Amino acid sequence: MEAESLPGALKLIMKRNAWTQTDLARELGVSQPWVSLIISGERDTPLGRAVELLARVGWEVRMRPVSAGGDSVKRREFMSVAATIAFVPTPVNDPYKDAEYVQGLADRLVDAHHLHGGVPLAATALRHVRKVKEAIGGEGHGLKVAASNLARSASLALWDAQQVENADHVGRMALVLARRANYVEGISHCFENLCVFTTLRDPVRAAHYAQSGLRSPGVTPEHEARLNARLGVALSWRTGGPGANAGASRTAIDRARAIDGLPPVANAVIAANAALSLASLRRYAEADAAFAAALGGFGDNPLLHATWLTQRIKASLRAGAYPAAADQAGRLAAVAPLVDSARLDRHLAEITTMIGPRSEVPELREARDRLRAVMPSRPA
Repeated sequence: MEAESLPGALKLIMKRNAWTQTDLARELGVSQPWVSLIISGERDTPLGRAVELLARVGWEVRMRPVSAGGDSVKRREFMSVAATIAFVPTPVNDPYKDAEYVQGLADRLVDAHHLHGGVPLAATALRHVRKVKEAIGGEGHGLKVAASNLARSASLALWDAQQVENADHVGRMALVLARRANYVEGISHCFENLCVFTTLRDPVRAAHYAQSGLRSPGVTPEHEARLNARLGVALSWRTGGPGANAGASRTAIDRARAIDGLPPVANAVIAANAALSLASLRRYAEADAAFAAALGGFGDNPLLHATWLTQRIKASLRAGAYPAAADQAGRLAAVAPLVDSARLDRHLAEITTMIGPRSEVPELREARDRLRAVMPSRPA
């Protein structure tokens, strides 16, 4: 099955996969209006761009010569400058058996998650995970690594969408695949994610995940630092009240901070988790300084910036630093509409609830109203 034009190829792809234009746009990484304009013939795209986009859904562009009559010399000359284009599926019947294709899905899922939040990606993430799980079988090392990365990226989007059970399940699947491939970096990442997913619900289990990651053979300095930072938070939230595990928590945080030469984002993650641990132990001044350092390291990542800003606001409210909390809430109101994250929505709701008893403070009342104005209305 092949198509003679890009609009025809897109129609065939939708038919074969039972996709809508919105589904196809999501898989290609473009907008639905773009797909609609291409299919209707109202817009064209360069050949190189078409090659790149179609590869994302398992199709390729082939050039083939047109007829030039009987003279072999003339035919060769003519073939060098004239050809027809065919849009055809790639030789791999199932693109989910192609490691490069699966890794590309994982990379695009991470980028989209950080830019847009997990809510619009959750259904697509689950679909990719189901398809790669069906395809993986006894395939080679490269596909297992790529599939682990895809499952791990999907689990983060699902967690951000507050599909907690799905996030746990897919996160454990990513860990199994990473272990089968002896993929050291992936194993560390998976343990870190599972720790994050469970810290609020079961900090004892979360600490176990972080400690298991730290005991994994070949753990890199960066992952040692990240896992210690996550461990510090889990320990600070364990039962016994504030201060009950302060020593162990602070030791883990200090170990994380002692590792030098890390990428800026890793340093920001470590600072943010140190701040969260310090805030849970009511060491608010130190926590606020760490939050400031972390937020400065997340750059133009709107999801991470907004999420950690909510934690800073909650710490400021608990510390009684109302002017600071109001100023931080104003900044949050500017960035929150950029992403669609159920986890961020939960934090926003918690902040407005926390402000309630303090709403006699004019700055806080105004900040609460601004946050309410940008909070989405979701169906129950």
